[in-house]
Amino acid sequence: MGLKDGILDEVLWEALKEATRRKLGLTEVYVYEVASVLGVNPSFVYLLLKGKRRFGSKVRRRIETLLKEHESGRIVLMNSTMCPVEGTYVVEKITPEIAKQLVQKADKVESYIGYPQTAEYMSRVLGIAVPVNRGETILQNGDTVIVCKLKYRVANPATKGEGVNEEDFEWWKMTYKALQ
Repeated sequence: MGLKDGILDEVLWEALKEATRRKLGLTEVYVYEVASVLGVNPSFVYLLLKGKRRFGSKVRRRIETLLKEHESGRIVLMNSTMCPVEGTYVVEKITPEIAKQLVQKADKVESYIGYPQTAEYMSRVLGIAVPVNRGETILQNGDTVIVCKLKYRVANPATKGEGVNEEDFEWWKMTYKALQ
């Protein structure tokens, strides 16, 4: 690989922490989740975090496999927090600024935004073209879903798609994990 083990360990560990946070939507609790995914003792993961242990080849291979298989790097844009496919979702409210950062880091962004005014607003906020797409939402394991939705239900369904204020929207992040 051309890198010294210590540098490779650091690169892999940072990638694993970021992948785990994105995949599971976790902050401080990821030590136990990482240990579970890697099949190692949580104290080993803690020592890795503190820089007191190094990756063995077995753990390194598990991390590389985890990063390849479980992270799609894809952002899916939706205008509803509905769950389109069976699986586990971690949902958290976010700011428009965080949504923009997530989109900027994504390998791929797919829009399933069903209303032109929502797509236009998201385009302005995210700094990318957000097309209208009323097709079926397909999720892949590890996808991050960015939701920009109205804070309320439209009282009269006949008025759906009519003008709304930007203050009427709220932003959510959903992390999707497929059932095994």
